[in-house]
Amino acid sequence: MRTRGILNKPLHGWKAPGHAIYRQLESALIEAGLPANDSVFRQIAFMNAFQRPAKTGASIRNSNLDIEIAVTTVDQVIKAIQPDHVVFVSTKAKKTVGKRLKQELKGVHHPACPWWNRKQDGISSKQRFIGLISGYVNAKEET
Repeated sequence: MRTRGILNKPLHGWKAPGHAIYRQLESALIEAGLPANDSVFRQIAFMNAFQRPAKTGASIRNSNLDIEIAVTTVDQVIKAIQPDHVVFVSTKAKKTVGKRLKQELKGVHHPACPWWNRKQDGISSKQRFIGLISGYVNAKEET
């Protein structure tokens, strides 16, 4: 799977119903303080943890092979780009892939699911994500 063609869209360029994740993330990234230039996705690294698509309209059902490939791939990308922070925008990916990585990471619910906007412990995943990214942006500006 390649996300490059999708992520190269200009600001507010995601019109397709299946691109809700990108619309939600773009909005949250801007709210968190990333500059709203031609694409906020050019300011972050983004990838799918699982390396094969789910069937249309269905969630991916993880096989052991899916998880092994995801862990290996995500780990190699982290080693290659050495990010300051890793945030999973899928609790499923965090629970299956993230827990097997050595990198410190955070996670929130998937932006296209109802839990993105639904509060747990007084805060939604969207608010939690914005807080995380805002903290990272502000810390970087202070250094």
